[in-house]
Amino acid sequence: MLDTVRNILELNDIPFDGQKDVVYCKFRNAGSKVKISYDSSSNSYKVSGNEFIQATNAAFSFAFAFTVPHIFVGVEWSWVITALSIFTGTTSITQLIFTQFKLLDLKQQLRQSGVYLS
Repeated sequence: MLDTVRNILELNDIPFDGQKDVVYCKFRNAGSKVKISYDSSSNSYKVSGNEFIQATNAAFSFAFAFTVPHIFVGVEWSWVITALSIFTGTTSITQLIFTQFKLLDLKQQLRQSGVYLS
């Protein structure tokens, strides 16, 4: 049932793998792994990009970055931990936004083929 999805992914040169009713694809280096599945009982397609996990990771990274100076009082290199935490949070947010933009494009192309992702 995911033949149309596979064809669109091949046309866009997006690498994918998966079994009969599940396709996993990755939007290049900056995007995250996306799962597209077909549910035969409801005859619908579902997409999951782990947005909640990425948003939680970014929030914890930023929260940790701002609490590091209070945790490591008097440590000279605490700024390194703060900088790395901010970098990690920024990377997570960038990856999340990039994946959502690519998913918008993919959903539009699939919608034109009659496949509606939810």
